[in-house]
Amino acid sequence: MRTNKSMAICCDWLIRSASPSVDDTAGPERPSRVELSILARVDSELLGFASDARVLILNCDDLGMHEAVNAAIFDAIENGVATSCSLMVPCPGATNAIALLRERPHVPFGLHLALIRDNQAYIWGPSSPKTKVPSLLDPNTGELFTDEPVNRDRLLAQARLDDVERELHAQLNAVVGAGLSPTHLDWHCLADGGRADIFDLGLVLAGEYGLAARVWLDDGRQKARALGKPVVNRAFLDTFTVDVDSKPETYVRLLRALPSGLSEWAVHPALGTEDWQAIEPSGWRVRQSDHAFLTSDRAREVIAEERIQVIDYKLLQNALEGGCKWPDQIYYVNGTSGKYATPAYNATVDWTGTPTRIYFSNYSNFYVKMRAVNHGNNNSDGITYWGCDYITLAMLPPVYSDYNTYYTDSSTYDSNALESLMVHELGHAIGLDHAGSSSCSGQPIMYYSSSRWFTCQHIVPQQDDINGINALYTS
Repeated sequence: MRTNKSMAICCDWLIRSASPSVDDTAGPERPSRVELSILARVDSELLGFASDARVLILNCDDLGMHEAVNAAIFDAIENGVATSCSLMVPCPGATNAIALLRERPHVPFGLHLALIRDNQAYIWGPSSPKTKVPSLLDPNTGELFTDEPVNRDRLLAQARLDDVERELHAQLNAVVGAGLSPTHLDWHCLADGGRADIFDLGLVLAGEYGLAARVWLDDGRQKARALGKPVVNRAFLDTFTVDVDSKPETYVRLLRALPSGLSEWAVHPALGTEDWQAIEPSGWRVRQSDHAFLTSDRAREVIAEERIQVIDYKLLQNALEGGCKWPDQIYYVNGTSGKYATPAYNATVDWTGTPTRIYFSNYSNFYVKMRAVNHGNNNSDGITYWGCDYITLAMLPPVYSDYNTYYTDSSTYDSNALESLMVHELGHAIGLDHAGSSSCSGQPIMYYSSSRWFTCQHIVPQQDDINGINALYTS
């Protein structure tokens, strides 16, 4: 089961195509009322800070890349101002990094999901057997693509989503299997995964593993806010974009000018060892200068003087762990008509009939409204928009659970398919995240793909869904 510890990933995916050209973005052209209720508050407020608080995440990227990187990152966190880090599982220094993390359970860390490597000379990855993820490999080298614009485009053009999912699961499971507890997911060299469907997959995995997700780009932040997720309020700072020679002065100026709300700097500390200089002939200076500033007295002084509150991703993860919910009685309006009206109504009956505390009541002053709306070709046949007050852990009305008529007007969607789909969407509306596996045996109605009906013939909430609701609505 999975309650909304990491918020409902509210776009119901169609049975997935491997085509990288599919647009998985979802949502109306104008923000929903739920989205506007979230945007009215800065994201730091969702974490419990005052509206004028200046909150900063200082996250060290690339843990595991090399032992020179590992040593500097732990120094920057334990003896400097950095607050967390992100581990790259496929890299040569990952074994050393995992051993150091085991010795330091106080160090917050996330997964720096890696589908691309930095240069031709430094070969590593993937975590999966190459035969299992062929579309992630450069056909010219048989290795992961390298981080140049043309190669990023080539990777994103050919990467099959099932290969991406297999590789990301391998990276996550390597960490969980080592007995470690990460706080968040983020991406190496591919901001927000580089492609809409990969970004959505990252959000699904964050929900599956109970993790916060780093979301940076404008489209991703807007989508995350529509789902009620606290994210940074503005574009991140990538320290590779800062001039090395004037870096200390630049960092001081940026700290003094830090606006209110939630900001993030992606910092890249490393020691300038001979080994590392040989691997990264130019970038090592960026990393060494980051380490020098993060461990400097000047950095600590400026942060203190400016009263900047420096946090890590554990706070974002904790904000999601309580589970957002309604009162037991959930008021709804059925805003559908025609072929949608009866399946939508039946979906409320299906949830009310479960052995749980919740029940749906039709009332004009609604919490949840079911609609049939054309959201276009976004690879999602159902979409739910909702928000949560992470201080009170109360859902914020109104919530909209929509059929995407671009797909569901098709005769393929008979009354059973429509009922199954709305039962799934209402599961999001009452606080459940995606869960389960592709196996039909025991698959919950909250499985992310529409194969739950078209393959498994599931209509009503299953035992895993019931367990999730009972865990969330305990009092």
